[in-house]
Amino acid sequence: MTPLFCAVLDGQEITVKYFLDKGADPNKKDAEGFAPLHEAAKIGNVGIARLLLSKGASVDVSSSEGTPLHVAASNGKSSIVLILLEHHANPNVMTPDCYTPLTAVLSATPEIVNESECLKCMKLLIKAGAHYKLATPDTPLEIATRNGLTECVAYLLEISTVVRLSEHDKGSDGDRKSKLKLHGGKAFEEGDYAGAIIFYTEAMKLDPADATLYSNRSLCHLRSGAAQEALLDANDCIKLKPEWTKGYYRKGCAHMALKEYEEACTAFMAGTKLDPLSDEMQNAFWEAAKAMKNEYMAGRRVSSVD
Repeated sequence: MTPLFCAVLDGQEITVKYFLDKGADPNKKDAEGFAPLHEAAKIGNVGIARLLLSKGASVDVSSSEGTPLHVAASNGKSSIVLILLEHHANPNVMTPDCYTPLTAVLSATPEIVNESECLKCMKLLIKAGAHYKLATPDTPLEIATRNGLTECVAYLLEISTVVRLSEHDKGSDGDRKSKLKLHGGKAFEEGDYAGAIIFYTEAMKLDPADATLYSNRSLCHLRSGAAQEALLDANDCIKLKPEWTKGYYRKGCAHMALKEYEEACTAFMAGTKLDPLSDEMQNAFWEAAKAMKNEYMAGRRVSSVD
């Protein structure tokens, strides 16, 4: 192992940064063929993973266990899966044993990955374009069924149903998008946020430039407790329609859920500048400002006690 690899293995983020700043190769593998990013993915160290990627670590570097995405998925590290996908990791690359990241997480033992974390990873991978019907030799649905992953099975069946309905709809792309959007709204009203996300995701494939879809999906992610994904959709909404206040409101709400109050204030203030008469935006801003002040005062009290 290189000194960099040892630092990653021990979770020494400051030391990792020091070695990288001094020119250590982030892609240098150990004797078993694993790169530092594989190890960061395995232990789930978000800070170190981001450091390695910022210094040129290859997101799809290979090993006998696949890419870092395989390793993160098979160990149920959904936060690392999200980071790797943000850096355009390939969700369909196969290991020498013909496992994709999706089949890897579904094949993990319950002792390593519980179903809740498995479902999080699976949703992230499918959203990023993972082939959920591919047989290698078993399909993800067959693997999930065999392993008794009932929530994962339900999600895969729901996706298949939505896609099948969309494919058999003979209308134009605009008509199909409208129907999917309608189904998404109905699912949302019924509290089925996972189902609504599926409908909105399919609609995006027909019209990836519709900012409303990203806004709606952001809200669904937020209601599902996936604040980081809600933030990503809010940012995409703003990119597509920067003059629309809704994107900034969604972004601010996501930051609030992440307890990033200063960033929330900035987002709500940007929306207020676009629509100074919006009571909703102004109230949200003052709520974020109050939370930021409380956090600051709590920090001061701790410091004074110390």
